[in-house]
Amino acid sequence: MRGRWSVFGIVAFVVLVSTRAQAGNDDSFFQGNDAAMLGGAVAAVGEGPDLLWYNPAGLGENQRGRLELSGSVFSLRIRHLDPFLVVDYGDGTTSTRGLRSTEFQSVPSAISYVRRLSPRVTAGFGVFVPVQDAFAAARTVLEDGDGFLELATNQSFQHQRLHLGPGFGVDLGRLRLGASLFFVYERIASNERPSLQIELMDGVRVAASEDLRFELSRLALELVIGAQLELPRGVHLAAVVRGPRIRLQDRVQIESLSFGAFTDGTETDFFFGRERGQERLRDRKAVLAAPIEVLTAIGWKSEDVRLSAEVRLTHAYEGLFENVFQYNFRAGVAFHVGEHTELGFGFFTDRTPQIEAYAALALLDYYGGSVGMTFDTPVSLGRDDDDDGPRELVFRTTVAFRYAAGIGAGFGTQANLGTEDGLLFDYTPPIDVLFHEVGLYLGSGLDF
Repeated sequence: MRGRWSVFGIVAFVVLVSTRAQAGNDDSFFQGNDAAMLGGAVAAVGEGPDLLWYNPAGLGENQRGRLELSGSVFSLRIRHLDPFLVVDYGDGTTSTRGLRSTEFQSVPSAISYVRRLSPRVTAGFGVFVPVQDAFAAARTVLEDGDGFLELATNQSFQHQRLHLGPGFGVDLGRLRLGASLFFVYERIASNERPSLQIELMDGVRVAASEDLRFELSRLALELVIGAQLELPRGVHLAAVVRGPRIRLQDRVQIESLSFGAFTDGTETDFFFGRERGQERLRDRKAVLAAPIEVLTAIGWKSEDVRLSAEVRLTHAYEGLFENVFQYNFRAGVAFHVGEHTELGFGFFTDRTPQIEAYAALALLDYYGGSVGMTFDTPVSLGRDDDDDGPRELVFRTTVAFRYAAGIGAGFGTQANLGTEDGLLFDYTPPIDVLFHEVGLYLGSGLDF
């Protein structure tokens, strides 16, 4: 064993906050077929019902009823963090363990329906899941020499956010305007269970454990307002304002259970603690669940080609009025390679909106790309030109592949066993990390 640790440092078993497993950002899934084809850059040139989410003004160009169901067949998150668990013995030596995590999910990301109400107005309703993440990790540091030490941590984390609501688009000629109103449900739950066992040669034994539980459930309201301007020669301009997201109901529950025992061979001391806390919306000073996001886009569209680029500007989450901003970029191109087949490519960034390392396994900026293909299958209904309603149905299938690399800083857990007056447990210094997200998207649609 690497030295003797003070009894004070061992018994002062303090752990980190329990919500630190979050590592994903807010743009991990495409919310429709057009988005999968263009890397999400659809605000200026999109054509599908996913414009309810991306830019409802584009619905004003719609000419028929459309139904779309989309999801990620699989989403694979590969996360490596080394060191993840560190024991600092206070004499210049350490023991470490790394994290190797591969999380597999299948996510039904969106369902949307729009219908033309008049020659100038289209309305619809959509359900979108932009965030879904699950994480679990268990690691142990075990030392057996002139004594025995076992330090273990077991963490789990879940985060899901769902948006549902109506939207509409109005065609005013070359100018189109639209808005969507979403009711938002969000849930974050985490559990962290660290434990420590020490046995020294002189009969001193220490055992301690803690169970930290955190759960947030939230209802909120989010407004999306968009505009499109069609210029000559197929050029399109777009602007979208999303949010801010306003809390309607907020509930946070935190519970901590701790147990410990210390014996020097003749006498044994026990301690037990339990703390519970609950916070509701009325306890919060701010009602914003997310800041304002502003998007501007430019695109070009012809019968066979769509090309688009857009920039998003977002306030940091630390406060609406702080002079801290985050920029993101998307670009995409799609072109017909056959009468009923379209091929698309996209590039995007998804940089973290956080500026502090609180409550995070890692603060990451994601950079990625996508490639997709859409197949249309028209089915004639045998109607004449004089008949009301469409003369054919169009069944649409989209398959796309998405990859993103997360580059940034990770934060593990460090146990300072030589401490006299500080925290036994703390974050490690920032660790350079590279996380990976791989996804296969499958979407189906019907134009009628």
